[in-house]
Amino acid sequence: GDAVERLQSMLQLYGYGVEITGVFDPVTKSVVEAFQLHFRQRLTDGIADGETQAVLAQLVSGLARLT
Repeated sequence: GDAVERLQSMLQLYGYGVEITGVFDPVTKSVVEAFQLHFRQRLTDGIADGETQAVLAQLVSGLARLT
């Protein structure tokens, strides 16, 4: 739904190759795992929990300030 679309949009804005479908599919889970491996190694389960989303939002916000 909308929450997954927002997640996929932020991942795409940050440069990850994910299609915005609104469905938390296996590709989206793999992309979240890759993001977690890079930015939050202590828990890399592919679940876009609050901490993962907060880190991603901060990074995307930082990109927006650069443009």
